[in-house]
Amino acid sequence: MPSIPQGEDRILRRASAPVVMLNRTQSGTGSLQCVLEGLLGDYVLGCAYETTEGKEGAVHRGMAPSRRRPMLLATDTTVTVDLRQIAGLRRLLVYASSASAPLTAWEGTLVVYTLGGQKIYVPCSGSSPSFALMSIYNVDGHLVIRAEHEPVAGPPQQVCEAYDYDHILWRDGFTPFTTDSSGH
Repeated sequence: MPSIPQGEDRILRRASAPVVMLNRTQSGTGSLQCVLEGLLGDYVLGCAYETTEGKEGAVHRGMAPSRRRPMLLATDTTVTVDLRQIAGLRRLLVYASSASAPLTAWEGTLVVYTLGGQKIYVPCSGSSPSFALMSIYNVDGHLVIRAEHEPVAGPPQQVCEAYDYDHILWRDGFTPFTTDSSGH
């Protein structure tokens, strides 16, 4: 599986080069910053996750799955993954969704920043209310990052369900319930 040497950047394209594996240092040191750049309009960047214990959840717009030292944090444009806690993560899916328009023209790039300075670019373009942008899998302590760039004709709940995150509780199609680390 392709990796990213120190000082190099990588563009992931679903059709030609969709996957990269981070080494153990890149997978377990500091944090990953996933930032949606160049996308205009009213959108939400978020992520669905599954822990090694089989618990699923979703976070976006200032939400975190835990009040104490959260593994994941999200704002409108950024998802941050705390890599000190990566042993507890099985997989996650980063998505973008329009909060107001039923059909949005997307044109931007999801950029993943590692602590070592490497950048992973996932271009995103098309017309859809939502997109699954990128998935990350924890494979024996190595993070495997895959470009998805999959349009979904619905809100974040439908994006998550399309990728088998079907144990997440939702208030509505845009708002997941969150729990703290004790499950409350």
